[in-house]
Amino acid sequence: MARKTGLEAMEPSKMAAVPKMDRVSVTFALMLDSFVIECNETTSPDVMLTCSLCTEHVCTVEEGDSLRVLLNTALAHTC
Repeated sequence: MARKTGLEAMEPSKMAAVPKMDRVSVTFALMLDSFVIECNETTSPDVMLTCSLCTEHVCTVEEGDSLRVLLNTALAHTC
């Protein structure tokens, strides 16, 4: 069963121009583009990983968090 991600599908004609071995990387890059790091000190001093598609705060970015932690958290998000 496919899960809903909130991402729009890439047109097959555009994806056909991408070599097969690079299609996963392109899809992965498009997914990562939907996440941003935000810090709005007027409402909270916390640095947040936010989904730009649904504007949900996915997690608080804390000192010592590795890119792996943030990436796994982003991959687990569905909107």
